Amino acid sequence: MNTQCGFAGQMQRSHRGFTLIELLVVIAIVAILAGMLLPAVNLVRNAARGTVCKSNLRQMGFALNTYADEAEGLYPPSNIYAMASGLTGSNWWTNLLDRGGYIEVNWAAPNSIGSGSITNGIFRCPEVATSSLYWGGGLGVMENNAHGFAYPGLGLYNGSILRTQIPRPSQTALAGDVERNDNPGRPGVYLSSWSMKCPADWNWSLATTPMRGARRHGSQGMMNLVWMDGHVEARSWTSVSANQDDMWHHN
Repeated sequence: MNTQCGFAGQMQRSHRGFTLIELLVVIAIVAILAGMLLPAVNLVRNAARGTVCKSNLRQMGFALNTYADEAEGLYPPSNIYAMASGLTGSNWWTNLLDRGGYIEVNWAAPNSIGSGSITNGIFRCPEVATSSLYWGGGLGVMENNAHGFAYPGLGLYNGSILRTQIPRPSQTALAGDVERNDNPGRPGVYLSSWSMKCPADWNWSLATTPMRGARRHGSQGMMNLVWMDGHVEARSWTSVSANQDDMWHHN
């Protein structure tokens, strides 16, 4: 009889629940593990976005270089008629790549053929939030001597030059992460763009600078760039704005 009672007591003790302290310990351990894992998850997510961005730029660089192959060595101007007549219309560099079949474009709303604005496909950097889409998807060309300046009357560039006139294609940037501010009343608020102004002509440090390079990747705020030889490499915003190694091809 005593043996049976002892056995029953053991059974009851073996099925007892967790105490409050034990539950709190488990919750604390789970919270600590989650705190350790979340930064790693964010790093992986950011790295994946950066990889997609670089892949898009690589395809953009291929399209631009293929255009040049078939245009006697000339890259597409920012706008084919802008400097000659002041007429823009559907003649932006994005339109030229589309009409030539160098890229596949979806001009569905809110994209605009007339303004050459493409916010999807290879023109979209995944780090750009949908709420920040404006003119383009955040990836675009660098307006230098390789691409004719898009607007008449400013006299900054005279038009596209031959690719053979660029002595260091592996050190000359072609396109990359870009952003723009078109509203002086909202300084520091930057939205997406599809081209960037040369920092020698436009002060990138101003809070209302139109169309400059965008710091989007990594803790250091790096810019992804595709270079004229087709390779993709990240550079610091500071080095790009300072024209390090003459990456804007001024000389």
